[in-house]
Amino acid sequence: MSFDFIMIGFIIVIMEHDKTKNCSSKPNININGLVIAMERDKGDHVLQVAIINDQFEKFIVSENGISEQLLTLTEKYVQSECLLVGEDLFGNKIVNVYKYKLVQK
Repeated sequence: MSFDFIMIGFIIVIMEHDKTKNCSSKPNININGLVIAMERDKGDHVLQVAIINDQFEKFIVSENGISEQLLTLTEKYVQSECLLVGEDLFGNKIVNVYKYKLVQK
């Protein structure tokens, strides 16, 4: 029970710290990689995706308008332009994708 409390508190601290950062300090990055499903519902519909690049780095796509389009592109390669917005507890980068295109591999 206390573990859940500590984890929730830790996440809140990270989010509060992130809010104080200047938006201009968050870098734009280009990611070329494979779109994978991170989470599915009981009906096997994709709820969240990530992009894995050739160096096996995982970039979790945060929810925005384009992320909904990426839900249909699992197991496809994309070139994407993103804004780096943070990291999760496992060190995976979290990004907002604002532009992408499919790539044939």
